[in-house]
Amino acid sequence: MQENAIRAELPDLRISAVIFDEALRFGNVDPKKAVCPPHSHADFEIFFLIEGTMDVHLDSHCRTVKAPAAVILPPRTDHATKTDVPRGYCMYFRPEKKGKSESDRQEKLLAALHRDVTVLPLESDDIFYIEHLADSLHSPTGEGTRPHLVALLFSGLFRRIVEEPPSPNASKHIKYIHAIDLYISAHFNEKLRLTDLARELYLCPKQVARIIRKEYGCTLSDLVARYRIATARALLHSGNDSVEAIAQAVGYEHPNYFYRQFRAATGLTPRQYRKQGTML
Repeated sequence: MQENAIRAELPDLRISAVIFDEALRFGNVDPKKAVCPPHSHADFEIFFLIEGTMDVHLDSHCRTVKAPAAVILPPRTDHATKTDVPRGYCMYFRPEKKGKSESDRQEKLLAALHRDVTVLPLESDDIFYIEHLADSLHSPTGEGTRPHLVALLFSGLFRRIVEEPPSPNASKHIKYIHAIDLYISAHFNEKLRLTDLARELYLCPKQVARIIRKEYGCTLSDLVARYRIATARALLHSGNDSVEAIAQAVGYEHPNYFYRQFRAATGLTPRQYRKQGTML
């Protein structure tokens, strides 16, 4: 069983999560193993029920939760579980304050999480992130998307815990924006076509092009170039690979074209950027 540690940045919190590739998915288990005896954890435990039901046995009572729902257990909560869940996942996490920030929202959220077991209905976006997170554990490009998925997932859950309504200015394309970000972050170093992205979003290419133009102010090619250059900057800053190897790693077949794109974006050549030794 492989442990996957993830650190995700939220506006006022940092999430440290641990996922075990075999333990994340707890559906279709042997009935003899469907009952987990009393135990507790040092961190929060969260169950995501996509289908089915789960009984959570606590000291004083038993709570039955029906899918689709998330169940969050505070640290050191003695509990036993019985699952009848064809599709479900679990993970451990720890919310950490960022610096000395102590916003009212942050304090209210942490108090609510520690107070009692939290049960939230899962929305379609939540399920989208959960299942992509599970899939990422078995994808060679999945590691880079996990912090983004965890941040998106917990941002939505935490917002509902502290009863914050969505911003009235929130884009109607928000779900597509998240999906576009995830898809490009996983495929930016490939030959990514508008038709590929449209197929992923179940939209026509013209619709996807309009969404990208409206929300990002650029074309798909420009957006992919941003991801490539951002990744190249990180590799130049932190690694020792040659510029040519980095160009190929981020999706450029011809180093000269990479040089031109990099200089247009940063004002420096890749070698000048590396020599300067800073992230601009």
